[in-house]
Amino acid sequence: MKIPTRVALGSGLLVLLLAAVTAYQARSIARLAAMQQELGETTLPSTAMALDLVAARDRLDLHLLKFAATGDPAYAEKIAEATESFDRDLQNLRSVRQSADDDVDVVALHRAWQSFPPARATGPDRVQLLLNADREQMLRVFGEPLDGVREHLVAIVDAARARADHRVEAASDAAEHARNLAIITFVFSLLLAAAVTLVTVQSIRRPLLRLTRATEAIAAGKFEHRVAAEGSDEFSRLAEQFNRMAARLAELDRLKSDFLSNMSHEIKTPLAAMAETSTLLLDGVAGPLTSRQQRLLELQRENEVRLQTMIGDILDLSRLEAGVLDYHFDAHEIRSILETVRGQVEALARKHEVSLELDIRDPVPAVFCDRDRTLQVFHNLLSNAIRVSPRRSTVTLSAGGRSGPDGCWIQCEVRDQGPGVADEDKPLLFERFHRRSGHSARDRSGVGLGLAICREIVTAHGGRIRVEDAPGGGAVLVVELAAAQDQADRGSRTVASGA
Repeated sequence: MKIPTRVALGSGLLVLLLAAVTAYQARSIARLAAMQQELGETTLPSTAMALDLVAARDRLDLHLLKFAATGDPAYAEKIAEATESFDRDLQNLRSVRQSADDDVDVVALHRAWQSFPPARATGPDRVQLLLNADREQMLRVFGEPLDGVREHLVAIVDAARARADHRVEAASDAAEHARNLAIITFVFSLLLAAAVTLVTVQSIRRPLLRLTRATEAIAAGKFEHRVAAEGSDEFSRLAEQFNRMAARLAELDRLKSDFLSNMSHEIKTPLAAMAETSTLLLDGVAGPLTSRQQRLLELQRENEVRLQTMIGDILDLSRLEAGVLDYHFDAHEIRSILETVRGQVEALARKHEVSLELDIRDPVPAVFCDRDRTLQVFHNLLSNAIRVSPRRSTVTLSAGGRSGPDGCWIQCEVRDQGPGVADEDKPLLFERFHRRSGHSARDRSGVGLGLAICREIVTAHGGRIRVEDAPGGGAVLVVELAAAQDQADRGSRTVASGA
């Protein structure tokens, strides 16, 4: 699934959820509005009319009592007027939209009202009906129907109040449900948004992390590294293109290595012939030389040796990378190896006016290594340290045993008093063709393969090599090799560097 599709799907789920909640909220609001309208249009007006009728009935009852007691025609007029007003209000109450139960109550009220004699008479006849009535029987004949009217009015008022309470309670419940749903929806939306965000971020982060690690591997020169291209999204297509790029870089690196190896091999033969010719001339085979001629031939011989060393480094690195360089492992004393390599570089140290110190912290166990390749490692490290050291400074070569949870190791250090290694150079110090920045031309006369060869040889020994800052200035190259006592096989054996 493509990344935009994932984002759109997650956003669509949130939109659908919000749309559903919005629809429910709109429905709840419509219900509340309907309840409010019913209360405003029917329940409250009918309740108010019923209460007015109760008051009108009470006035009728009062006027009737006064008329029965006094026989005053004025009270008969008031009874007639109150009767007409009650009748009119009752008609209004019947016109208000009611429920089926309310209609029954209003009909019963109307029937009870019709049992009141003045209600059945017309306006002018009502007064005459009252004046002609027996005053002693008036309260029974006229009062009892009014009592029935009051009972029905009270029932209508109670029903209206109950209906209003029910509507208010229903509205409160609807509001409570809507509020609870809003809270639940808010929490669920947050969780869903977090889940969608997490899934989307993870779907982007995982392939991006794989590409980042692959890029770091390619930057470190591991051109064989590949990225798994799964699916059909943008990252899969990017991984495919990345793998093509890595394959192309690996091919170019192989072609470059083959070219350097082949060229170095082809150059080596004529160079050896040139070096031999210079040696013969210096030995006087072609006749005596003047001092100037001898000096020029010596300079030529030095450059031929340096060129032979460079070509040898290129060929060694090519064999190391191809896995065809053999190692002959055995137990050797580290003191013997370091003393030998110090003797090999003493002439170079005198030329650069640098002192050499050897510090062996006894007892040091034997090291399990290929002696010649180990000599090559320390020869390269010491040569580099001498070249970067200022005149009249000291290069120290030390060794000591170290035991730890990972076994017993011999730790060797080459410490110089030069300018040190810049932080930006440390990750690349052991890469091919890399030379430290900030050094003079005499310190950078090689092609930058010595430390790369050292790393390959140490790695083939199962050891470690790193660079550190010296406390008083300069750099410390640290080499850790396994002690012979930690090896299962203590006998001499031959292994390939690629093993």
